[in-house]
Amino acid sequence: MLATGPLLIVAEPGDGILSRDEALDTDVVLLRYQQRAWRRLLGEQSRPFGAYGWQPAANLYELDGGVLIRVEAAGLAPGDYQVAGRENRLIVTGERRVDAPQGAIRCHRVELPSGRFRVELVLPWACDVRRADIAYEAGILSIHVPRP
Repeated sequence: MLATGPLLIVAEPGDGILSRDEALDTDVVLLRYQQRAWRRLLGEQSRPFGAYGWQPAANLYELDGGVLIRVEAAGLAPGDYQVAGRENRLIVTGERRVDAPQGAIRCHRVELPSGRFRVELVLPWACDVRRADIAYEAGILSIHVPRP
């Protein structure tokens, strides 16, 4: 059932300050309310990615001989990422820098995430990343983890 009456949302610490226009924008108010509800449900650790600024897209495939993980991570150089494993979790962390060009006056559009990233995948079995084959080609990080 959709509520049709006025919606009262009280600001809490950490919500930031809404401008007058934002306060009148129902979408912005509801987004803040939803974010606060998730923080309450999951605790403060639910803030997006903790110390990490973004999460790259990833695919996980189960193969006859193991699993293959592909992580979209264009613009990385060797040493910009780390692969770790713990029990049945594979964790890829790193940092990508996408800086504004020298002499830029203003930025009109920013869609390329930059900074520290983390992606954590649950595998169908325990993994040993020391046995993993890792390759980086054309902006895709491929990690093949053999079956135990």
